[in-house]
Amino acid sequence: MARVLGLLFTCGVTACSAGGGSPLDGSMTAPDAGAFDAGEPMTPECASDDDCGSGFVCAAVMGMPRCVPDPDPPPPGDGTDCSPCPSPGECRADVCVQPSPGGAFCEFDPECEEGYLCIAGRCTPDPRVPTPCVNDADCYAGLTCGPASTCICLFNTDCPAGLVCEEGACVPPPGSGTPCVADAECPGGEVCDRGSCRDGMLCDIAHPDFAGRWTMQSILRIREALPSWLDSFLTTIEDPLRFIAGDAACFDFGLPMWVETEICDLVRPLIESYVPPWGRSLARAIADLNDVLNEWHIDETMTLTSGSVTDSYRGEHTWDRLTIYYRGMPLMGTPETIRDWRFSPSPFNASAVCGTFYIDRHSVNVSIGAIIAWAVDVLVYAITEGEHDSLGSALAAMASGFCRALGDFAEENVDYAGVGDRVYGICTTQVESLVDRALRALIDARIGTSPITLRGESPVTGPSSLRPGTWDGTLLGSGFTGDWSAMR
Repeated sequence: MARVLGLLFTCGVTACSAGGGSPLDGSMTAPDAGAFDAGEPMTPECASDDDCGSGFVCAAVMGMPRCVPDPDPPPPGDGTDCSPCPSPGECRADVCVQPSPGGAFCEFDPECEEGYLCIAGRCTPDPRVPTPCVNDADCYAGLTCGPASTCICLFNTDCPAGLVCEEGACVPPPGSGTPCVADAECPGGEVCDRGSCRDGMLCDIAHPDFAGRWTMQSILRIREALPSWLDSFLTTIEDPLRFIAGDAACFDFGLPMWVETEICDLVRPLIESYVPPWGRSLARAIADLNDVLNEWHIDETMTLTSGSVTDSYRGEHTWDRLTIYYRGMPLMGTPETIRDWRFSPSPFNASAVCGTFYIDRHSVNVSIGAIIAWAVDVLVYAITEGEHDSLGSALAAMASGFCRALGDFAEENVDYAGVGDRVYGICTTQVESLVDRALRALIDARIGTSPITLRGESPVTGPSSLRPGTWDGTLLGSGFTGDWSAMR
């Protein structure tokens, strides 16, 4: 049972925020930096991306903030002018022409040069033709140089709009009618749109002007792409917390089998005596953190500006509010109430093609670790009905005196030499070790931002309505999906 308390304290420090105030109103103060002694001096290079030069971002490297190259720089311009016109773009007749996703606008494949297809209204390198490469720099927008020295995709966001990534190749999505990549693969009078053949007349329709300010709602199913340290953390704490909550059987804590069996049979009443009434609900909530973080519901504002070509746009968006759900209960935060909030989205290109509105691949750098820590704090505040505003203080109240009581309890009830001191020693040692590890995870989580990559599309449902939209996204080497809608 020693690991129960150790793991409780681990969870508490990882998400703790010392000081008074409510995590719901943003009044909590920062944790005491002096509480952590890593054995070496703290020498951060930056506190935010603004402290780094152009093309660099502030990120945690071995738990320390450093300026590192931006892993997902902003996309090129939308072709409205030539200042700037970054390489490999070319300035032609005062228009900056970029390769996909910022390439020339088009309606049909013949309008593009040889080796290019008109995909989602952009002249894009033909994804059916393998591109030879020596390194990633030889590949266009988002692709990676694979083991066979050809450019491959890793995620759906690496592919032109309407195609998905399967085994390194950009292909039509399953169930998309008559599948296609190029117009030539379709019967006469039809064109290839979003991976399937459609009546070409549909692509000649006039679209309304979408420029202006939009209200968006997005759902990002981001759990599978969250940082690996969170997986390790949750895997470590899940079993002991579920045991405290009464949802799981006993677990191994490093003693002979028959000793463990006796302690497991006897320890439940002790837990029930020491854990306050809200303790089980809190333990269950933290153990359920995987499910709590599965979906992020985001209220956004999107602003679109018309480009120089009909149906082309330059867009920006901000996250105004984030909501997660615990057993149907909404927990809401804003940039003002989420401590250490960082959010720096890049502008994006967008276009309306064949009755579909496309949002091109772009990056959204956001403080994932700060959001996770906030999620834990609001769970604590809600479940303890405001009695505690951080997991650290809540679990300290739950586990106060538990190690000593557990050792005394084992000594009195288990016929095994030295069992009391052994249990007490394991308990306190685990607390110290796991608290140190949790503090390191906290530093690594809260510093800098994590690049999310998004690519979206939606049917055009009216001059002021885009729904139902879908997102394809990546985060830290993993993919995820999402939904969105927008109203003007």
